[in-house]
Amino acid sequence: MDGQILEHLRGTLAVQQDPGLSSLDPRYGQITDMAAAQDYAGAAAQVEALVKQGIYDIRLLVFYFYQGFEESGVLGLAPALECLLVLLRDNRAALGPASRFEPHAAKAVTWLLQTINGWLEYHRSKQDESWAGYCALPASDVEKNLAAVYALVDACAGDGWAQAQQAGSHMGRFFEELLSLHAAAPREQEVGGGKESVDQVVATGEQPRAVQLSVAAPPMGAAVDERVTVLRTSRRMVELVAKLQAFEVLIQNERFDRAAVLADELQHELEHFDPRLYLPELFANFGRLFAAHVAQLEEQWQYRDTTMWLALRQFYQVDPVGFVEQD
Repeated sequence: MDGQILEHLRGTLAVQQDPGLSSLDPRYGQITDMAAAQDYAGAAAQVEALVKQGIYDIRLLVFYFYQGFEESGVLGLAPALECLLVLLRDNRAALGPASRFEPHAAKAVTWLLQTINGWLEYHRSKQDESWAGYCALPASDVEKNLAAVYALVDACAGDGWAQAQQAGSHMGRFFEELLSLHAAAPREQEVGGGKESVDQVVATGEQPRAVQLSVAAPPMGAAVDERVTVLRTSRRMVELVAKLQAFEVLIQNERFDRAAVLADELQHELEHFDPRLYLPELFANFGRLFAAHVAQLEEQWQYRDTTMWLALRQFYQVDPVGFVEQD
Protein backbone atom coordinates (compact mmCIF):
# COMPACT_ATOMS: atom_id res chain seq x y z
CA MET A 1 0.00 0.00 0.00
CA ASP A 2 1.12 3.51 -0.80
CA GLY A 3 1.67 5.47 2.40
CA GLN A 4 0.54 8.69 0.73
CA ILE A 5 -2.74 7.07 -0.35
CA LEU A 6 -3.38 5.86 3.21
CA GLU A 7 -2.59 9.32 4.58
CA HIS A 8 -4.98 10.85 2.06
CA LEU A 9 -7.77 8.41 3.00
CA ARG A 10 -7.28 9.24 6.68
CA GLY A 11 -7.82 12.91 6.00
CA THR A 12 -11.03 14.80 5.34
CA LEU A 13 -12.36 13.70 1.95
CA ALA A 14 -14.33 15.88 -0.42
CA VAL A 15 -17.95 14.83 -0.68
CA GLN A 16 -19.21 14.32 -4.23
CA GLN A 17 -22.83 14.63 -5.27
CA ASP A 18 -22.92 10.95 -6.31
CA PRO A 19 -19.97 9.23 -4.54
CA GLY A 20 -18.48 5.97 -5.69
CA LEU A 21 -19.01 4.19 -8.99
CA SER A 22 -22.13 2.87 -10.61
CA SER A 23 -22.12 -0.91 -10.85
CA LEU A 24 -22.64 -0.35 -14.60
CA ASP A 25 -19.43 1.66 -14.90
CA PRO A 26 -16.84 -0.38 -16.90
CA ARG A 27 -14.18 0.46 -14.31
CA TYR A 28 -16.28 -1.17 -11.59
CA GLY A 29 -16.59 -4.35 -13.65
CA GLN A 30 -12.86 -4.43 -14.41
CA ILE A 31 -11.88 -4.14 -10.75
CA THR A 32 -14.37 -6.73 -9.49
CA ASP A 33 -13.32 -9.13 -12.28
CA MET A 34 -9.68 -8.77 -11.24
CA ALA A 35 -10.57 -9.43 -7.61
CA ALA A 36 -12.66 -12.47 -8.58
CA ALA A 37 -9.58 -13.79 -10.42
CA GLN A 38 -7.51 -13.05 -7.28
CA ASP A 39 -5.50 -10.44 -9.17
CA TYR A 40 -5.52 -8.15 -6.14
CA ALA A 41 -2.44 -6.27 -7.29
CA GLY A 42 -4.20 -5.26 -10.50
CA ALA A 43 -7.40 -4.39 -8.64
CA ALA A 44 -5.47 -2.31 -6.10
CA ALA A 45 -3.73 -0.34 -8.85
CA GLN A 46 -7.10 0.50 -10.39
CA VAL A 47 -8.55 1.50 -7.02
CA GLU A 48 -5.53 3.72 -6.34
CA ALA A 49 -6.14 5.49 -9.65
CA LEU A 50 -9.76 6.13 -8.62
CA VAL A 51 -8.67 7.53 -5.25
CA LYS A 52 -6.36 9.98 -7.01
CA GLN A 53 -9.43 11.12 -8.97
CA GLY A 54 -11.40 11.65 -5.76
CA ILE A 55 -13.60 8.55 -6.22
CA TYR A 56 -14.05 6.48 -3.07
CA ASP A 57 -16.15 3.31 -3.18
CA ILE A 58 -16.13 1.04 -0.13
CA ARG A 59 -16.91 -2.00 -2.27
CA LEU A 60 -13.64 -1.48 -4.12
CA LEU A 61 -11.45 0.01 -1.39
CA VAL A 62 -11.47 -3.30 0.49
CA PHE A 63 -9.53 -4.86 -2.41
CA TYR A 64 -6.88 -2.18 -1.95
CA PHE A 65 -6.64 -2.94 1.76
CA TYR A 66 -6.45 -6.68 1.16
CA GLN A 67 -3.63 -6.25 -1.37
CA GLY A 68 -1.80 -4.26 1.30
CA PHE A 69 -2.20 -7.19 3.66
CA GLU A 70 -0.84 -9.60 1.02
CA GLU A 71 2.16 -7.32 0.49
CA SER A 72 3.04 -6.52 4.11
CA GLY A 73 1.41 -9.37 6.06
CA VAL A 74 0.17 -8.69 9.57
CA LEU A 75 2.57 -5.75 9.95
CA GLY A 76 0.49 -3.89 7.38
CA LEU A 77 -2.85 -4.91 8.87
CA ALA A 78 -3.19 -2.31 11.64
CA PRO A 79 -2.61 0.69 9.30
CA ALA A 80 -5.17 -0.69 6.83
CA LEU A 81 -7.82 -1.35 9.49
CA GLU A 82 -7.20 2.04 11.12
CA CYS A 83 -7.67 3.70 7.75
CA LEU A 84 -10.87 1.74 7.14
CA LEU A 85 -12.13 2.81 10.56
CA VAL A 86 -11.52 6.49 9.78
CA LEU A 87 -13.35 6.12 6.47
CA LEU A 88 -16.41 4.57 8.11
CA ARG A 89 -16.43 6.85 11.12
CA ASP A 90 -15.44 10.23 9.68
CA ASN A 91 -15.91 10.05 5.90
CA ARG A 92 -19.07 8.07 5.28
CA ALA A 93 -20.61 10.89 3.30
CA ALA A 94 -17.70 10.74 0.85
CA LEU A 95 -17.98 7.00 0.29
CA GLY A 96 -19.99 5.21 -2.36
CA PRO A 97 -22.14 3.64 -3.41
CA ALA A 98 -24.75 6.31 -2.93
CA SER A 99 -27.58 3.78 -3.01
CA ARG A 100 -27.94 1.27 -0.14
CA PHE A 101 -24.56 2.18 1.31
CA GLU A 102 -24.96 0.34 4.65
CA PRO A 103 -25.59 -3.19 3.29
CA HIS A 104 -22.89 -2.75 0.64
CA ALA A 105 -20.40 -1.49 3.23
CA ALA A 106 -21.23 -4.29 5.68
CA LYS A 107 -20.78 -6.89 2.96
CA ALA A 108 -17.47 -5.39 1.84
CA VAL A 109 -16.00 -5.18 5.35
CA THR A 110 -17.20 -8.72 6.11
CA TRP A 111 -15.47 -9.98 2.96
CA LEU A 112 -12.22 -8.26 3.92
CA LEU A 113 -12.15 -9.61 7.48
CA GLN A 114 -13.25 -13.12 6.53
CA THR A 115 -10.69 -13.35 3.73
CA ILE A 116 -7.87 -12.25 6.02
CA ASN A 117 -9.12 -14.68 8.69
CA GLY A 118 -8.97 -17.49 6.15
CA TRP A 119 -5.34 -16.65 5.41
CA LEU A 120 -4.39 -16.45 9.09
CA GLU A 121 -6.19 -19.67 10.03
CA TYR A 122 -4.66 -21.56 7.10
CA HIS A 123 -1.12 -20.84 8.27
CA ARG A 124 -2.09 -21.43 11.87
CA SER A 125 -3.39 -24.92 11.00
CA LYS A 126 -0.25 -25.70 8.96
CA GLN A 127 2.08 -24.44 11.73
CA ASP A 128 4.37 -23.27 8.91
CA GLU A 129 6.93 -20.51 8.51
CA SER A 130 4.23 -17.85 8.25
CA TRP A 131 2.75 -18.99 11.58
CA ALA A 132 6.23 -18.93 13.14
CA GLY A 133 6.55 -15.38 11.83
CA TYR A 134 3.26 -14.41 13.48
CA CYS A 135 4.50 -15.88 16.76
CA ALA A 136 7.75 -13.92 16.41
CA LEU A 137 5.99 -10.57 16.15
CA PRO A 138 6.85 -8.16 18.97
CA ALA A 139 4.06 -7.87 21.52
CA SER A 140 3.70 -4.17 20.66
CA ASP A 141 2.83 -5.02 17.03
CA VAL A 142 0.32 -7.66 18.13
CA GLU A 143 -1.31 -5.14 20.45
CA LYS A 144 -1.58 -2.59 17.60
CA ASN A 145 -3.38 -5.13 15.43
CA LEU A 146 -5.63 -6.14 18.31
CA ALA A 147 -6.56 -2.54 19.08
CA ALA A 148 -7.25 -1.81 15.41
CA VAL A 149 -9.45 -4.90 15.05
CA TYR A 150 -11.57 -4.18 18.12
CA ALA A 151 -11.90 -0.49 17.24
CA LEU A 152 -13.27 -1.54 13.85
CA VAL A 153 -15.61 -4.06 15.48
CA ASP A 154 -16.98 -1.31 17.72
CA ALA A 155 -17.58 0.87 14.67
CA CYS A 156 -19.47 -1.92 12.89
CA ALA A 157 -22.64 -1.33 14.87
CA GLY A 158 -26.19 -1.37 13.65
CA ASP A 159 -28.48 -3.57 11.62
CA GLY A 160 -26.81 -5.68 8.97
CA TRP A 161 -23.32 -5.59 10.53
CA ALA A 162 -23.52 -8.79 12.59
CA GLN A 163 -21.35 -10.85 10.23
CA ALA A 164 -18.69 -8.15 10.10
CA GLN A 165 -18.63 -8.01 13.90
CA GLN A 166 -18.33 -11.79 14.12
CA ALA A 167 -15.47 -11.83 11.62
CA GLY A 168 -13.73 -9.03 13.52
CA SER A 169 -14.17 -10.81 16.85
CA HIS A 170 -12.71 -13.97 15.31
CA MET A 171 -9.68 -12.00 14.15
CA GLY A 172 -9.40 -10.47 17.60
CA ARG A 173 -9.22 -13.93 19.19
CA PHE A 174 -6.39 -14.82 16.82
CA PHE A 175 -4.32 -11.87 18.02
CA GLU A 176 -5.38 -12.51 21.64
CA GLU A 177 -3.77 -15.92 21.29
CA LEU A 178 -0.56 -14.43 19.94
CA LEU A 179 -0.59 -11.91 22.78
CA SER A 180 -1.06 -14.70 25.32
CA LEU A 181 2.25 -16.19 24.20
CA HIS A 182 3.95 -12.92 25.06
CA ALA A 183 2.09 -12.64 28.36
CA ALA A 184 3.77 -15.86 29.43
CA ALA A 185 7.26 -14.64 28.49
CA PRO A 186 8.46 -13.82 32.06
CA ARG A 187 7.68 -17.38 33.13
CA GLU A 188 10.24 -20.11 32.48
CA GLN A 189 10.07 -23.82 31.78
CA GLU A 190 12.72 -26.50 31.53
CA VAL A 191 13.68 -26.90 27.88
CA GLY A 192 16.46 -29.18 26.70
CA GLY A 193 18.02 -29.31 30.15
CA GLY A 194 18.24 -25.52 30.41
CA LYS A 195 15.77 -22.72 31.08
CA GLU A 196 14.24 -20.74 28.25
CA SER A 197 11.19 -18.54 28.32
CA VAL A 198 8.07 -19.81 26.59
CA ASP A 199 8.18 -16.71 24.40
CA GLN A 200 11.70 -17.53 23.28
CA VAL A 201 10.74 -21.05 22.30
CA VAL A 202 7.66 -19.99 20.35
CA ALA A 203 9.07 -16.83 18.81
CA THR A 204 12.09 -18.55 17.22
CA GLY A 205 9.84 -20.71 15.06
CA GLU A 206 12.01 -23.72 15.95
CA GLN A 207 10.73 -27.06 17.11
CA PRO A 208 10.99 -27.31 20.90
CA ARG A 209 13.86 -29.58 21.85
CA ALA A 210 12.58 -31.23 24.99
CA VAL A 211 10.53 -30.56 28.09
CA GLN A 212 11.54 -32.25 31.34
CA LEU A 213 8.66 -34.04 33.06
CA SER A 214 8.94 -35.46 36.57
CA VAL A 215 7.53 -38.99 36.67
CA ALA A 216 6.98 -40.91 39.94
CA ALA A 217 6.27 -44.63 39.62
CA PRO A 218 7.20 -46.38 42.90
CA PRO A 219 6.33 -50.00 43.75
CA MET A 220 3.55 -50.50 46.27
CA GLY A 221 4.74 -49.71 49.80
CA ALA A 222 8.11 -48.43 48.65
CA ALA A 223 9.47 -44.94 49.11
CA VAL A 224 8.76 -42.58 46.26
CA ASP A 225 11.51 -42.92 43.67
CA GLU A 226 11.31 -39.81 41.54
CA ARG A 227 12.79 -40.03 38.08
CA VAL A 228 13.09 -37.48 35.32
CA THR A 229 11.99 -38.42 31.83
CA VAL A 230 12.97 -36.13 28.98
CA LEU A 231 10.40 -35.98 26.20
CA ARG A 232 10.29 -34.03 22.97
CA THR A 233 7.00 -32.18 22.81
CA SER A 234 5.04 -30.82 19.89
CA ARG A 235 4.49 -27.12 19.29
CA ARG A 236 0.94 -27.63 20.56
CA MET A 237 2.30 -28.45 24.01
CA VAL A 238 4.49 -25.34 24.08
CA GLU A 239 1.51 -23.21 23.08
CA LEU A 240 -0.71 -24.91 25.67
CA VAL A 241 1.83 -24.18 28.42
CA ALA A 242 1.98 -20.56 27.24
CA LYS A 243 -1.81 -20.24 27.33
CA LEU A 244 -2.03 -21.72 30.84
CA GLN A 245 0.63 -19.35 32.14
CA ALA A 246 -0.93 -16.39 30.34
CA PHE A 247 -4.28 -17.20 31.96
CA GLU A 248 -2.64 -17.06 35.39
CA VAL A 249 -1.03 -13.70 34.58
CA LEU A 250 -4.32 -12.22 33.36
CA ILE A 251 -6.18 -13.39 36.47
CA GLN A 252 -3.47 -12.00 38.75
CA ASN A 253 -3.73 -8.65 36.93
CA GLU A 254 -7.56 -8.79 37.10
CA ARG A 255 -7.89 -8.53 33.33
CA PHE A 256 -10.97 -10.70 33.40
CA ASP A 257 -12.21 -9.80 29.90
CA ARG A 258 -9.08 -11.26 28.31
CA ALA A 259 -8.90 -14.09 30.83
CA ALA A 260 -12.44 -15.11 29.85
CA VAL A 261 -11.43 -15.33 26.18
CA LEU A 262 -8.43 -17.46 27.08
CA ALA A 263 -10.46 -19.65 29.46
CA ASP A 264 -12.88 -20.39 26.64
CA GLU A 265 -9.99 -21.42 24.38
CA LEU A 266 -8.49 -23.63 27.11
CA GLN A 267 -11.81 -25.30 27.86
CA HIS A 268 -12.16 -26.21 24.20
CA GLU A 269 -8.63 -27.66 24.13
CA LEU A 270 -9.23 -29.70 27.28
CA GLU A 271 -12.51 -31.09 25.99
CA HIS A 272 -10.77 -32.22 22.79
CA PHE A 273 -7.41 -33.10 24.35
CA ASP A 274 -5.50 -35.83 22.51
CA PRO A 275 -2.21 -36.59 24.29
CA ARG A 276 -0.75 -38.07 21.09
CA LEU A 277 -0.78 -34.60 19.54
CA TYR A 278 0.87 -32.93 22.54
CA LEU A 279 3.40 -35.62 23.54
CA PRO A 280 4.03 -37.55 20.32
CA GLU A 281 7.38 -38.96 21.45
CA LEU A 282 5.75 -40.54 24.50
CA PHE A 283 3.42 -42.58 22.28
CA ALA A 284 5.73 -43.13 19.29
CA ASN A 285 7.03 -46.54 20.40
CA PHE A 286 3.54 -47.66 21.42
CA GLY A 287 2.22 -46.72 18.00
CA ARG A 288 5.04 -48.57 16.23
CA LEU A 289 4.66 -51.75 18.30
CA PHE A 290 0.87 -51.66 18.14
CA ALA A 291 0.92 -51.41 14.34
CA ALA A 292 3.50 -54.22 14.07
CA HIS A 293 1.59 -56.67 16.32
CA VAL A 294 -2.05 -55.67 15.90
CA ALA A 295 -3.00 -59.12 14.51
CA GLN A 296 -1.72 -60.92 17.61
CA LEU A 297 -3.37 -58.38 19.89
CA GLU A 298 -6.71 -58.78 18.14
CA GLU A 299 -6.59 -62.52 18.80
CA GLN A 300 -6.34 -61.82 22.53
CA TRP A 301 -9.15 -59.25 22.58
CA GLN A 302 -11.70 -62.02 22.12
CA TYR A 303 -11.08 -62.90 25.78
CA ARG A 304 -12.12 -59.48 27.13
CA ASP A 305 -15.25 -60.82 28.84
CA THR A 306 -13.54 -63.80 30.46
CA THR A 307 -12.52 -64.27 34.09
CA MET A 308 -8.90 -64.62 32.99
CA TRP A 309 -8.99 -61.13 31.42
CA LEU A 310 -10.57 -59.66 34.56
CA ALA A 311 -7.91 -61.30 36.74
CA LEU A 312 -5.08 -59.94 34.60
CA ARG A 313 -6.61 -56.45 34.63
CA GLN A 314 -6.86 -56.50 38.43
CA PHE A 315 -3.28 -57.83 38.66
CA TYR A 316 -2.05 -54.83 36.64
CA GLN A 317 -4.06 -52.36 38.73
CA VAL A 318 -2.60 -53.55 42.06
CA ASP A 319 0.96 -54.42 40.93
CA PRO A 320 1.97 -52.93 37.57
CA VAL A 321 5.67 -53.85 38.09
CA GLY A 322 4.86 -57.49 38.88
CA PHE A 323 2.41 -57.58 35.97
CA VAL A 324 5.32 -56.87 33.61
CA GLU A 325 8.12 -58.81 35.29
CA GLN A 326 6.42 -61.91 36.75
CA ASP A 327 5.99 -65.01 34.56
